[in-house]
Amino acid sequence: MKFNPIIYIFTFVSFLWNCEAKPKRYVEYFPEEEQSTLLAGLLYRQGLEITSYGTVRDPANRLEWKRCSQGQDFRLAENDCRGVVSGTLYTPSDSGKFGAEKFTFCNYPTHDCNEKNFPFALINQSSGVVSEAFNTCANDRTGNFTDWRVPTRPELKTFTVFGKNSLYDIFSSTVQDYYWTSWSNENDPFGKTAYAISFAQDKWGDEKLAPKDYRYYIRCVRNY
Repeated sequence: MKFNPIIYIFTFVSFLWNCEAKPKRYVEYFPEEEQSTLLAGLLYRQGLEITSYGTVRDPANRLEWKRCSQGQDFRLAENDCRGVVSGTLYTPSDSGKFGAEKFTFCNYPTHDCNEKNFPFALINQSSGVVSEAFNTCANDRTGNFTDWRVPTRPELKTFTVFGKNSLYDIFSSTVQDYYWTSWSNENDPFGKTAYAISFAQDKWGDEKLAPKDYRYYIRCVRNY
């Protein structure tokens, strides 16, 4: 009989799911998810490539993600992300944010910091208009790459499809809050709002149209 790895993985996950003594999860992990979501997340992780400089490559979509949110630094020895202030690591009292910083989509709520055609994506700004979100990724040099950017709405949404625990296995320092996408609201003629996606336990995957001068978290991505 020919070995089928998919059936083996499914059987193994089912066994763990039905055991009376559930494995203990780390404090930042979410409650148990549905079996189908756990399996989808497990299969999705098999195709990801983790680098030594703090990124994860997704060959299927030709994307490379930073494991750390902006404001955090990757620590290779500890295999995690933590913020740095005056050369000193944050204490555990910052366990919910891990040093992550918030940024505005645009300092002025108009279409001046994004394209004027769909998908109204963030662009390099004109004089007097600043996008903290755009700049923090554009100025990032992780892996010595210079093409980091804010993810699109579909790209960031993909993070929520394969489950909470799947994400936290690799991106363990993700803040349970909203993260900006690079898309402005295409139905807003005045350009006041843009799309953000939640990674909070009670609002997992929720999208919202938030004022562009609000501050939310950022996870940078690049094509490769």
